[in-house]
Amino acid sequence: MELKNTFEVAATRKSSWDFLLDPERVTPCIPGAELVKIDDDGTWHVKAKVKLGPVTMNYKGKVNIVEKDEGAFGVVMKGSGTETKGKGTVKADIVSELHETDGGGTRAEITSTVKIAGKAAQFGRGMIGDVAGRFTQEFAEAMEHALAEDASSEAAEAAEKAAEAAKKAADEAKKALEQQKREEAEAEAAEKEAEAKAAKASEAKAPAKDAAAKSEVNDETLTELRDLLERGEKAAKKAESAARRAEAEAKRAEAEAARADAACKRAEAAAKKMELLAKERKETKEVSGFGIAFWAIGRAISRFFRGIFGGGDKELPDGRK
Repeated sequence: MELKNTFEVAATRKSSWDFLLDPERVTPCIPGAELVKIDDDGTWHVKAKVKLGPVTMNYKGKVNIVEKDEGAFGVVMKGSGTETKGKGTVKADIVSELHETDGGGTRAEITSTVKIAGKAAQFGRGMIGDVAGRFTQEFAEAMEHALAEDASSEAAEAAEKAAEAAKKAADEAKKALEQQKREEAEAEAAEKEAEAKAAKASEAKAPAKDAAAKSEVNDETLTELRDLLERGEKAAKKAESAARRAEAEAKRAEAEAARADAACKRAEAAAKKMELLAKERKETKEVSGFGIAFWAIGRAISRFFRGIFGGGDKELPDGRK
């Protein structure tokens, strides 16, 4: 027969996956199951007590992981068992798939193909399905409880480690502070000792100290003179460089002034030329105007006299009358 069961736990898919593949953690969560041993090849040896109606049966068997897909969080297991007091047997192929829920939990979908022989086979599919559903629910509750305890234990262990690390850091800081104080005290003592030795040496070598002081003064004076001479040479070089730059600037300014003067002269000549042209045009207009005026007056007088003496209009050689 084929049985399908689903349950959800409030744990991540990765933690649920690790839990389901750990026989020492998962077996105690199965109602009536007990882990006997684990072989080197990974086979689980278990005992199980199953109650179907008024009948209770005890089985011993083994479980093997046939296929495992860590990327898809899917696993195929094969189990088999026999009654400890009887001839009944059970075989099951179990396919489990883990899916992440919207809330960050895990939904497990389990499909089991079960073959039962013996007293358990007398019970119908309905009763066996009901028992499998109840087992699944109890297993889910136990698994969720175990995962919560694991999380609490991990949190407590992490907190304990953090406290130990903090204590260790505090102890080391305290030791470092004490070491620093010792080093400061030693340094202060060494400084005082050096000052005392220096004072004694100064008292013992007072005459030599005076001579050395004079020599030191002379050396300092010579050093100061050298520094002044070097600074003077540097200043002279800077002044010479500045003078050269100023001379070059003056030459450029002189050339610009010459170009400006030439431009002014060209502009002045152009202005005079324009003035002459304007004057000539004005005179030309005036002469033209006077010629036209005299011609008009002469023509009018001529017509006047012809009108008086009856000469009439005669056509002139150029076509005028």
